[in-house]
Amino acid sequence: MKKLFTVIPIVLLLAVACTQNNSITSPEVQSSERSWLPINDGSLAKFGHSTVEKKIRGDRGGFIAFNRGVLYIPRGAFEGTETITIENDNKVAAIDFGPSMQFDKDLICSVVYKHLDLSNVDPSNIEFGFMDGNNFYSVEYDRLVVDVRRGYLAVFGAKFDHFSRYGFTW
Repeated sequence: MKKLFTVIPIVLLLAVACTQNNSITSPEVQSSERSWLPINDGSLAKFGHSTVEKKIRGDRGGFIAFNRGVLYIPRGAFEGTETITIENDNKVAAIDFGPSMQFDKDLICSVVYKHLDLSNVDPSNIEFGFMDGNNFYSVEYDRLVVDVRRGYLAVFGAKFDHFSRYGFTW
């Protein structure tokens, strides 16, 4: 009987600790009220729809320049060879990176937008990151610049651990 009273609490503890909704293992969701920063003034139209593709060997890494910035892939970020795709969106300040994959080492990206109409933008409300469904997750970066007067929006040293749509939200 003593063994039964010892085993039952241990089994219950393990059952509760191993559920998928356990807050210890679930990621913290940030604000779901954010949306991509729209570019309504046509300032991106001069660049048109732009897609860049480049084959990268994961063991060598490399750089990919695109019309909004540069992506650095360190050596050993992934295995094998992948064709990396970077596609600019010309309606919002966001960029799609593909294919869908996770990385062994963070990739580093810098993105710059110039000549934008940011007159209705509160600089303190701008963030850079990705959305998973309706949930926004900011990423770690070295510097974020929002210059409303000059129409300048930039992030430097943004760290990516996977590919997704990344961009500026408000």
